[in-house]
Amino acid sequence: MRSLVKAFVVAGIALVLGQALTVKAQPARPGAAVLPGLPSAADLQVGTFIQVEGRVVDGVLQAKQIEVYAEPLEDETLDAAIEEVDLDAETLTVAGRTVAISVETKIRDADKAPLELIDVEIGQMAKAKGIRDEEGTLLAHRIRIKPADPDKATKVKVEALIEEVDAQAQTLVLFDMKVKFTPQTEYK
Repeated sequence: MRSLVKAFVVAGIALVLGQALTVKAQPARPGAAVLPGLPSAADLQVGTFIQVEGRVVDGVLQAKQIEVYAEPLEDETLDAAIEEVDLDAETLTVAGRTVAISVETKIRDADKAPLELIDVEIGQMAKAKGIRDEEGTLLAHRIRIKPADPDKATKVKVEALIEEVDAQAQTLVLFDMKVKFTPQTEYK
């Protein structure tokens, strides 16, 4: 479904868009409850659970797509290229964020075969699900490792609660990561 949004108000600021947004009516994944109707930047409030997909440019995640959930999911998710593997600390660095591995963490490859941390390499893609601690480290329950893909090296997908919103600058923060949304951002 395509819809032309003429304007909306965020924190008292009217933004005139004149941009067509592509909206998919179904949730991106089974079990995910999304807000009814057409989500927009007006739905981007502190404490809202969202999924953002985009590319990192100059340290800022440029949101290509944002999905707004009606309720928070149990786990937060990071899905991006692995930047560092620390066998001693039993951590990965994904999208600039630390992902901690414990004996309970299930690490699997793209075919769902079990892996050990020693099998994981920089450049591979990792989808880590877990809960963040007070320092912002993701305590991973599950990690799916996919082959390295140079075309996806800067692609990031994050599911987390919005921590800050600056409507005037069209930015938000989730998972301690600055995200830029624009009139071209697709909302689901």
